[in-house]
Amino acid sequence: FFFSSRRRHTRYIGDWSSDVCSSDLNRIKRLGDIFVSLLIILITLPVIFIVSFLIYLEDKGPIFYTQKRSGLNGKIIKIIKFRSMHVNAEINGIQWSKNNDKRITRIGRILRALRIDELPQLFCVLFGSMSLIGPRPERPEIEKKLFKKIPYYKSRYILKPGISGDRKSTRLNSSHRC
Repeated sequence: FFFSSRRRHTRYIGDWSSDVCSSDLNRIKRLGDIFVSLLIILITLPVIFIVSFLIYLEDKGPIFYTQKRSGLNGKIIKIIKFRSMHVNAEINGIQWSKNNDKRITRIGRILRALRIDELPQLFCVLFGSMSLIGPRPERPEIEKKLFKKIPYYKSRYILKPGISGDRKSTRLNSSHRC
């Protein structure tokens, strides 16, 4: 569940390979992910309860939203977020959000601006499908476009996806994507 018993392994992506860190480093990273996730969850627990109440109060819909994303080795994982859009926001198909998107709720605008909508993903880190730091997981339907536009896009599958990744560290968000 928490740790891999392998000492070292190589993953092949396309025509090149990458030597993945030893299992000792993976264990240390995993322990760090668990410790920091638990700490953040405990510290933000009051915020989580208040946000849950406000989301429900706004339109009586579900508090959480799950999505299928591509994870380690391309395996499909489910991530959980606070719902920041109206219940049937993707009735016309899957799409990235835009500036001033009408599908986003009032409380959702605040959650997204403060990145609070991402807090429930800490539970994905605890359960092992995500890490705190790693490439942001994307929806498989959207990835089909990215495979064609971004060279070596599939190389991101050698790492466990993270809550915080390159887009956040370079201050790019969904409105700046290709």
